[in-house]
Amino acid sequence: MSRGDDAQGRKAFVGVPTFFKASCREARLGGKNGYKRAGYTLARHVDDLLSDVYDRPQIESQLNELADALKIEPSEDEALEWFDREFPRCMELVPARRRSQFIQGAAQAYEEGLLV
Repeated sequence: MSRGDDAQGRKAFVGVPTFFKASCREARLGGKNGYKRAGYTLARHVDDLLSDVYDRPQIESQLNELADALKIEPSEDEALEWFDREFPRCMELVPARRRSQFIQGAAQAYEEGLLV
């Protein structure tokens, strides 16, 4: 995978995993769960993907920040901001009008205990 600095010079995962590309392609073609599945799938792998960018304490901090945004009633803006910051190239594949679906999927992964 990839790591690098985002536009503000912060660390970010700058790759796009094949599984995420496939989820977005399926959503774009009218797949059953749309971008919700893409959000769910990316959220399930966040821990592993962040290991390319951060050390363990930093990963835990990042996961806690995301979890706080996804708890009970997801704070869509905070969660999207987090994904935009940590996975900028992935989020380029999620159309603006489908970002809410994406966060619904990420929130479902959190609720199922797959994030933290």
